[in-house]
Amino acid sequence: LGLSKEGHATVRRLWRQKMLAVELPRLSKGYTSVVVDQKGFYLQALTYVLRGTPTDAVALELPRVLPLLVQALTCESKETKSAALSLLLSFISPSSSSKATSENAANLLEGQVSTLVPSLIAASQYTSSLKVRSLAVECLTHLPSIVPFHKVFPFRAQVTRELGVTVTDHKRCVRLRAANCRNVWYMATRL
Repeated sequence: LGLSKEGHATVRRLWRQKMLAVELPRLSKGYTSVVVDQKGFYLQALTYVLRGTPTDAVALELPRVLPLLVQALTCESKETKSAALSLLLSFISPSSSSKATSENAANLLEGQVSTLVPSLIAASQYTSSLKVRSLAVECLTHLPSIVPFHKVFPFRAQVTRELGVTVTDHKRCVRLRAANCRNVWYMATRL
């Protein structure tokens, strides 16, 4: 039910953007001030707020949101990982976002590559959810095309080696995406 007319809530225009503007500072402040055991709850709440917010509104807050999304990839909850990965994919994928948003995301991702790539590799081997594995491999596939070569090259061997495990996944759709991703990483860094 949640915040909808069925739940007897007053629904107005731009309520999702307003909710993001109100809750993002509270969640980010709470995340930084709480003990390590409870950080996952704040990341889960953040991903639920971001999942319902239009991507253009999230793009305006991308400098504050992106580090938290990268941290959300380390959570144990498959819903949190899935929401974080789908939001990351909407900024990384060239077909689903505007050019200005992609350039902004690329500039911000440059500083996050050292934590993002190992998190995406770990998510690509996450056995509890097919959706998480597929989204992680898709994010890894688009990463070399958006991040500069000198930031991506140190991870080439690690990504191609670790995706060897994902290429043997028991689901065919994950195997195909992993093989395509390995090819993209191999070819993008051979130039």
